[in-house]
Amino acid sequence: MASNKYPNETDEALAARAQQGDRDAVSALVLRRSAMVAAIATRFAGGFTEREDLIQEGLLAVVDAAHTFTPEKGALFRTYASVCVKNRLRSVAKQANAQKNLPLKNYVPLDNPNVIQIADPSDPESAVVFGEAMAELSETDDSISLEASCRGGDYI
Repeated sequence: MASNKYPNETDEALAARAQQGDRDAVSALVLRRSAMVAAIATRFAGGFTEREDLIQEGLLAVVDAAHTFTPEKGALFRTYASVCVKNRLRSVAKQANAQKNLPLKNYVPLDNPNVIQIADPSDPESAVVFGEAMAELSETDDSISLEASCRGGDYI
């Protein structure tokens, strides 16, 4: 088991092994840093980001940190990994929050002049014109039929 294979190795030594292709060293680092990742993920969770997804992203950041760590720069691995995890989770949270407004960016306002109302619902010609216009518009936006319904028109 990876957690017992290197019980006396420092994180820095494990990172060096990881950079030489030792998968057990990577696993050992991930196991050692999992509590730190969970603590950081808890702070970033909420809104459109699930804690478990953030933990997964954080653990991937630890793997990346193991492969990019350079001890010559003077930082401890845990410090470097912590910064990598925070940056990764910040990026994930920012990306998730940017997508929360997508429905608002694709809406059609109620006063949109491109939406054709049926002047007389019993008039077959205006019903055909309205139906064609709605079919064309609804290809790009599903909210059109709801809008027509709210305005009292027939919807397709």
